[in-house]
Amino acid sequence: MDDAIFCPHCGHDMQGLDREQCPECGEQFDLDKLRVSKIPWMHRSQIGRIRAYWRTVWMVACRNDRFVRELNKPVSFRDSQRFRWTTIALMCFTLVLVTGVSYILLDSTSLTAGPWSRRDCVPGGRCRWRTC
Repeated sequence: MDDAIFCPHCGHDMQGLDREQCPECGEQFDLDKLRVSKIPWMHRSQIGRIRAYWRTVWMVACRNDRFVRELNKPVSFRDSQRFRWTTIALMCFTLVLVTGVSYILLDSTSLTAGPWSRRDCVPGGRCRWRTC
């Protein structure tokens, strides 16, 4: 069974058509181009994984209209799940890295003790709370 192909102009289902004109809106199109997704992640074997990943992120974040148009084309569920898990792994790695670096760079006592727990003690045993 062929994947469903939709008209990029009106969204009409183009499955089973032999001519390159939408019967609903009359727009011309190329069936071969409609069958191939332009989402960069789908072409990572040709352009490389890293470049394809970041181009796809850019497309989703900054070229949202192009990305939405590409959703009408057939895409592999397996490829979409790989992109999803790659994104999750990168976000987790970034979170662990930022947390680790911030823990190393910050004084460990400042993470556990706030300004309310610091006191200035003067000789003679008198202590006053530091406000700043």
